[in-house]
Amino acid sequence: MDVAMPKKRKKKLSPIEKLTPSVLPSVLEFELRQLYELACQNSKPLWPRIDPYQEELPDESLIEDFFRLTHLGMRKAQESMLDRLLCQDESDELSSVRYFAYRGVADAIAWQLLGSELAYAKRFFMAKPSPSLYESNIQSVISAAEKLHSTYSDSIALITDLTSFIQVGDILLRQPNKGISIYEVKEGKVNQEILGLLNQGQSAEEQFSSNEVLKSKPEKFRKQFERALRQKMRMENVSETLLKDEGTDAATGRHVVLPTPSSYIGSWYPKLLEAYDRCMERGWGIALVQDCFYIGCYEAGKFSRPGQMAFEVWFSSQAATEDCPRMSLIACMTDPIALPIYSLPIPDEFKFDLLFGRKHVSLGLNVPELVRLAQLHGINVRFASKKETTQALQRNGNFLWRYQGKAIYILKNGDKIFLGEGFTLRVFFHGEKPIDTLRAFSCS
Repeated sequence: MDVAMPKKRKKKLSPIEKLTPSVLPSVLEFELRQLYELACQNSKPLWPRIDPYQEELPDESLIEDFFRLTHLGMRKAQESMLDRLLCQDESDELSSVRYFAYRGVADAIAWQLLGSELAYAKRFFMAKPSPSLYESNIQSVISAAEKLHSTYSDSIALITDLTSFIQVGDILLRQPNKGISIYEVKEGKVNQEILGLLNQGQSAEEQFSSNEVLKSKPEKFRKQFERALRQKMRMENVSETLLKDEGTDAATGRHVVLPTPSSYIGSWYPKLLEAYDRCMERGWGIALVQDCFYIGCYEAGKFSRPGQMAFEVWFSSQAATEDCPRMSLIACMTDPIALPIYSLPIPDEFKFDLLFGRKHVSLGLNVPELVRLAQLHGINVRFASKKETTQALQRNGNFLWRYQGKAIYILKNGDKIFLGEGFTLRVFFHGEKPIDTLRAFSCS
């Protein structure tokens, strides 16, 4: 097995390579368990008093205690990560792996603040490389976060540079019953002057269209002002979208509506747990979801051959071609908007077995069977022709999902809705059943 490292440029991989898990070095396990407990379980003493199936809300005092403990744990985890990362030697071979591992913990905090809603997470993701703590104004951001914590004692001010996907603003502030606020931290005399101009009451869009304030300023100031204005505009766009479930996408500038699924989307996580239980008994376990999505759970070192080889034999024997997507579940740690292992509804020991290579999970989607079964369920989905695929690529770029070079689309009211990479993201890394997801797409 390989040691997990930060994401690099994609290359063509063989089926076995796609299934081979990348794992963390065991030396990090103790500190990651501590961080995980703080970031995700600090309110655990209160859990026996909370019934998730109860229609009535718990007592207000219990809710207050829950948020206080939850946010306190997140703050302690963040402080611990910053202390460790900023004090370590960058040349140390372990430093980049630790940084990578800590991002997963910070991402787990962010997903909790966003209610694990992918539609919200995508509003913050600009599809750009994650910044380095060592090259940012991190000390100013830390000071700002500490001031926010001092002012709002029951809050969490998450420093976004720690995460993989929060790329709007420097700080994400969450207060109980008050939603999310986004802060950009500026330092220096010029930036303070710019902030003064930006805080004059106009929206960023109005200020962007007005040049009056810039006429007497040098070019360098104008460029810095426009950069700050764009940042403000992105924050306003994201805040509006989170509040109203519609607005302007900060990355593309397009109008977006965050739909509420009109049909039920089931989860394959219960099937994963069935495979895990079998694996605990005999060293391996498999499960099939909706007759097209394959799950294999394997104990490392149990047999003479790695589990991913056994999975590939099973998967390919079911008429799955090399172009059918397959991957290791642990690969979620390298996809910025996938749920990290820490956020999955699986036992804690299973999470750390996956992170450190004691167990691994292989996943595969039989695409021809998915399309055939979806059609039987009344979903008008089909493979595009080469001409249709070429035209769709010109409109949608490389984010179009293809099987054997052909795009896949759903026909709805005469319109073709092409599937993008978001479909496989939802299925593989957000636990959605594939046919349910297609049905939701067709009804949206």
